Amino acid sequence: MLANRGFTPEEIVFQRKKEEPFQMPTIVPGSSNAAAMLRETQANLNRMGFNIDYESNAATIPAVAYPHGLDGEPVVSSKKVYPNDPCPCGSGKKYKKCCGKI
Repeated sequence: MLANRGFTPEEIVFQRKKEEPFQMPTIVPGSSNAAAMLRETQANLNRMGFNIDYESNAATIPAVAYPHGLDGEPVVSSKKVYPNDPCPCGSGKKYKKCCGKI
């Protein structure tokens, strides 16, 4: 618990505002749908002072687009999977409850 040391709560709040200015929170999308919606409104959110971090919550997994490949070479790309997306293993669970469990 903080000790007031003779200061009123208003004086403490005023002193803290001078010491550490308020920063807007960083928005982290929970699913690829949310990431898509945030990308559409990114300019407006940046103007309001919000930061958007698309990378902190996403896991990059390999996704095979053409298993037999083009010209006999398999084509492998990567896909970002957010915690609330369906799991790519096909279990039907959310990624955070299945393969993304920490």
